[in-house]
Amino acid sequence: PPSFPSPGSPRPLSPRKKSWAAAWPSSDRFIGNMRSVLLLIATARAALRGTACSKGSCREMSPEDEDVEIVPVCTGLRGYASARGCIEIHGDLVIDDAPEDVQLPFLEKITGSLYVGTRPVLGTRHSLHAQTCHGRNKNIERVALDALVEVEGQLRVRCTDRLAEMSFAALETVGVDFKIEYNAALDVLDAASFPYLRETGATVGAEGFNEFAVADNAELREIRDAFPRLQKVAQTLRIMYNPDLTTFSADAFSSLTKVGSLQLTDLKSLVAVPANAFPSLVDVTHNAFGPSDLWIGHAESLQAIEPGAFPKLERVDGHIWMLFMIELSMAAGSFPRLSTVEGFVHIHACDSLPSLDGLFAALETAGGVQISDSSAITSVGGGFNALREVTGHIGIFGLTSLEEVRGFGGGLTHVGDLDIYSNPHLREIDAFHNLEVASQVRVFGNPELQKLGGFHFLKRLTNRLQGLADKGQEAALVVYHNNDHVIIDAFENLESSGTIAIQRTDTPPAFCGSPHVVGLKNACFCTEAPPDSCFEHPEVEHTLEGYMEEYLGVTDDDDFTEELASAPKMSAPGKLGFL
Repeated sequence: PPSFPSPGSPRPLSPRKKSWAAAWPSSDRFIGNMRSVLLLIATARAALRGTACSKGSCREMSPEDEDVEIVPVCTGLRGYASARGCIEIHGDLVIDDAPEDVQLPFLEKITGSLYVGTRPVLGTRHSLHAQTCHGRNKNIERVALDALVEVEGQLRVRCTDRLAEMSFAALETVGVDFKIEYNAALDVLDAASFPYLRETGATVGAEGFNEFAVADNAELREIRDAFPRLQKVAQTLRIMYNPDLTTFSADAFSSLTKVGSLQLTDLKSLVAVPANAFPSLVDVTHNAFGPSDLWIGHAESLQAIEPGAFPKLERVDGHIWMLFMIELSMAAGSFPRLSTVEGFVHIHACDSLPSLDGLFAALETAGGVQISDSSAITSVGGGFNALREVTGHIGIFGLTSLEEVRGFGGGLTHVGDLDIYSNPHLREIDAFHNLEVASQVRVFGNPELQKLGGFHFLKRLTNRLQGLADKGQEAALVVYHNNDHVIIDAFENLESSGTIAIQRTDTPPAFCGSPHVVGLKNACFCTEAPPDSCFEHPEVEHTLEGYMEEYLGVTDDDDFTEELASAPKMSAPGKLGFL
């Protein structure tokens, strides 16, 4: 069997490249020299007659190879039989009608695409899922293209019933798509598979976007050190829909530093994303087609994203999605250096995760944070202690075990929208102590909320964030439909706002002493003024109804509107001179 140099060892020049280097000084005769060199190589390889060598390794050639006519350049669409002696193919190569053991020991370059198994049918691509098979290959068991260095187009190994072994011992670059998909018998990808592959997807294909995908392989159990030199995937790297994948080796992608988008999804048998799963990855950025997102989800057996899984990751230009992992109980420390997420951080339906402490300990800037519908989380905030700015939305909702909200960055000063709602057992909020500016703050539908604290430095609610003014929307402060006896020890320094809606409480909230309220003539929930002076004005009632319908999803509910208008549970919009 071939022996592969270790990842740190230098790769020797092939005889072809040495000949080119020697011929290069005679640039005026370069084309003639190149042809001569190719003919010499062809002659020498024909003379070898017994071995095929690549990157310092030699192996026995099959007897059939000894009688092959060597052709320096083959043109046009090729099948397996017509490609046997080609050194370069200027066109596509389709290996479908082939024997059990596929070997092309002379082939070094394909300027088109390489299809092993079956060729995909154009126009059947799905947005998130690979193309289905239009026929399956029942013959191929092993593929060895150990001299192949470059594929300028796509490389797809797909729709095979018996393929269990692949060896591309010299392959360095794939220009467009790289896909291993719909292979029924493939159970392991290891060091023999793609030991020198270093880059894929640099060329935008005809369909407009590229993927590096290992997907829909029914019996794939392990991805070991299969891609030790892969440094860059220009667009999307997807490992998905491999139902038996249980082991994802820590050195599978040990050299990967940049990727356009990364997705580990729909892996129902995967138990852990191990420490150092992506030890060199620094950026998820510059996806030429679509967002630069990081997905981990739809993995019903996943129990841990281990500490240091992404030890060097610093930036994600899109969103982070962590969702539908019902057994996930460990995630702290998995992103120790991540400081910037331009999009949202989504944590959704992680029903065994008790806390977010330490999850995003270095995160300073995010486009948004949304934590939702996860039944085991009892406390949030500790996972975001370094957070300084959220340009968009923070949403905390549907957490059935949530008892407290604390922290959220001692340095967090600016946020767009902030919503905390529909948390049935939430008792205390003591967070956002240094928040100074927001567009909307809404705390509602938390029936056991006993204390609302924090927000001590919040001075301005403005519709100039998130383009609210351009949409004709007002800034807003809303606290309603929480526990009737909630203590509101917050918002005491608020100076300016738009719409204000505060539920009545047993004791006047700290908000009543704020500069914003002191300057008003009639503050219903802070004085004994009769309700109708605030709530029966037609403009006030109309504004409240519109606000409830547009922002909070309440429509055509006369009883609810009447309760707001006469109880009074809320104040009128500040822009009308009332609360």
